Amino acid sequence: MLGTAMACVLQSGAFAQTVDTAAAARAEDRSTVDIIVTARRSEESLQEVPETVTAVTDETIKKLNFTNFQDIAAVVPGLTLGTGSASSGGAPAPSLRGVSQELGANAGTVDIYINEVPVDTYSAFQAIYDVGSIEVLRGPQGTLRGRTAPSGAITIATRKPDAVEWGGYFSALGTTKNQINAQGAINVPLVRDKLALRVAGLVDQNDGNFVHTVNGTRSPFVKTESARASLAFTPSDNFDATITYQWLHLDKLQYGQYVGTGTAGLAGSLIQPLGYNGPAIEAGDRLSPDESPQTTKRTQHFVSAQVNWEFGGHRLSYIGGTSRYKQVNSSEFDLGNLVIGNPVTQMRATDPFHSTTHEVRLSTIGKGNLIDYVVGYFHSSAHASTTVSQPASALAGAFGRPGTTPDPNIFNLRYVPFVNVDVPIRSKENSFYGNATLHIGDRTDISGGARYIIAEGRTQQIRTFTPAFNAVALPFPCAFVPGAVASPYGAGVCDFPVQIPSSDDVSVGKNKPVMWDVSLTHRFSDNLMAYATAGSSFRGGGAVIGLNAGTDPVLRDLQFFDDERSVTYEAGVKSSWLNNRLRVNLSVFRQNFDGLIFKTPTISYLNTQDPANPAVNLFEFTVNAKAVVTGLDLDVAFQPNSYFNIAGTFSYADGKVDNDTVPCQDGNFDGTPDSIIPTVADFQAAGQSLAFCRTNDSVSRDPIWSGTVQSEFTYPVGEVDAYLRGLASIFPSNSRRSIGYDVPSYALVNVYAGIRSPDAAWDVGIFVRNAFNQQTILSRANEDAVSLNGAATDSSGARVFGRSGFFPITYTPPREFGLSVRYSFGSR
Repeated sequence: MLGTAMACVLQSGAFAQTVDTAAAARAEDRSTVDIIVTARRSEESLQEVPETVTAVTDETIKKLNFTNFQDIAAVVPGLTLGTGSASSGGAPAPSLRGVSQELGANAGTVDIYINEVPVDTYSAFQAIYDVGSIEVLRGPQGTLRGRTAPSGAITIATRKPDAVEWGGYFSALGTTKNQINAQGAINVPLVRDKLALRVAGLVDQNDGNFVHTVNGTRSPFVKTESARASLAFTPSDNFDATITYQWLHLDKLQYGQYVGTGTAGLAGSLIQPLGYNGPAIEAGDRLSPDESPQTTKRTQHFVSAQVNWEFGGHRLSYIGGTSRYKQVNSSEFDLGNLVIGNPVTQMRATDPFHSTTHEVRLSTIGKGNLIDYVVGYFHSSAHASTTVSQPASALAGAFGRPGTTPDPNIFNLRYVPFVNVDVPIRSKENSFYGNATLHIGDRTDISGGARYIIAEGRTQQIRTFTPAFNAVALPFPCAFVPGAVASPYGAGVCDFPVQIPSSDDVSVGKNKPVMWDVSLTHRFSDNLMAYATAGSSFRGGGAVIGLNAGTDPVLRDLQFFDDERSVTYEAGVKSSWLNNRLRVNLSVFRQNFDGLIFKTPTISYLNTQDPANPAVNLFEFTVNAKAVVTGLDLDVAFQPNSYFNIAGTFSYADGKVDNDTVPCQDGNFDGTPDSIIPTVADFQAAGQSLAFCRTNDSVSRDPIWSGTVQSEFTYPVGEVDAYLRGLASIFPSNSRRSIGYDVPSYALVNVYAGIRSPDAAWDVGIFVRNAFNQQTILSRANEDAVSLNGAATDSSGARVFGRSGFFPITYTPPREFGLSVRYSFGSR
């Protein structure tokens, strides 16, 4: 069934993006079609660029009803635009070519640019609107753009004002899953040919991950409001300037998704009935037992400016920008609702962030130069200060809601409320770069470049513990006991203050790496090009947030990770056939990492932060290791006639630790990874707080390969054009995402149908996402990952630990039907 559906709904985004109107598509000679990209900071044909580039234009975005930045991953195999885990604060985590981004200073494997200004992932992972193009560049990006990134870059270009013609558009869509998206823009020529203004706006509301809670009435939502204004000034043929300002506000409320039957009871003398913390939940229920949601409130401001002056066959450019935001997150710490009515298990993080970049670049322009070159200077500075408040030792034991009186004959509750972790980060970079291309005849190019970086960074982790308490049920008033005060957990329950010392760790780094790249390109004909490239990359180290290291020397050493260096080798062929109706591009690569920064799966460690009550916690450690990634990218597109096109893309990337020693899940401490959860006694018997294994395991949790197939069929019906298009994203089975759970192979298919005017001025369509209602668990945590690792004692002094009986999961989105309308006029 899937194969039949894919054959019917395939759509070529690459070819489709070159078709402005259906009328033009019927009349145009397809042999003249070309795709123009700016991967090397100038406009040129995709087939002339000696690197792997995937272009997604505004037409593709409109046709596939993409409304969020993460949607573009559906047409770019090998690109993952998800978010991190709870331990990473749920931060955006883009992944490309087998490695993913982790939190920390200068730790991005994929740099993201808006109007050529580098931005943080939080700023990019938002709703998209009025976009001119998005390009995904694979491989190191170090000598042509702002920052060096080992895996690639994503460039987003917003629509520029047009000083010649009035224009604009309005579009809206709604779905059966409560998404409403309305956006529009208007273009105003203020002074013809000289000055123009473009104003755009967006309102989007949806249900996010579609998960509701069984322990509350609040519904999930994601609300985004944004506005953008761009001013373009072109006083002469050799000078232009554009400045853009964007404001965005995000308000989000979500619940984590789970499967399981709920707890069957707790160890020790406290026994609870099955399901006391929630009913049995299956994946298709899209439910959560959590009492508190994960919330995000964010307001951001972004400004970009670009100025170009052309003279004597050269272009002098300035590109600068600033990004500022404040974001407040809160998330449930009592995962699985083990302690019902718990008022102090919210983890809260506040993230104010401010970055500024400036770049000055001089480059040659025009054709016929023996040598083309670009030289430039880049400066960036960033200031961030993440403050996380979380329970230092979570509550374990069902004691009822505040106001009830625990039975003193059952247990005494140990209560350690909060630890504040402040992580101020300061980073600054100054770099000088250059790249030159020697043209040997009309067929061969040799290019090389270098970048000298002066990078400085300071990361500090300040852990401040608030006073902790032993909450004890007593048969007499608290006033009779020195130092005791009444507890909020009921009459007769007393709090005894306990002081825990704070800690302060600082990492200061200054690096002066030199990055380089070289490339050889040869055109065997106008339709066949081969290339080989090599290049290096660098990433600075940083801090790990959320690790309860205490005074343990091994864990304290893992609170910071070191710098990373890598070298990539790539070779590729780009070809066009059948009078440019068929495109076949293939590239292969290998990347060697020295100290790859990557995140382990969730593994166990011994938390001795409170020496009197050690506990087994779970964490995703960010570490360094030697690693190697090998892979290939394939792009095939075919346009047999003016009515039909089809394309397929495929990406394979296998990233592995290169026989190095890293933290691992090893419950029997034999040096081989397993899924055994060790106890406190097991750790103490082994004399270790954390297990280490020498391994060749994967450094990525994404599938080893993925593919997309797209197609569109358009045909005139009377005075209008009818169309049928679709998109299929295909994923193999994946054993790397979760310990003890293999993700089965699956495919997501979207189908679109509708009518539009021959000049594409208006469009009315219907669509369905996940047309075959594919229901697949994409990740599943160990049950212990949702167990509170706090400390409680029963009347005999025995430790009381509990299991929630629920497993956190991620899940494919539900089938969703929708209606879209769009109207545009003038310059659009």
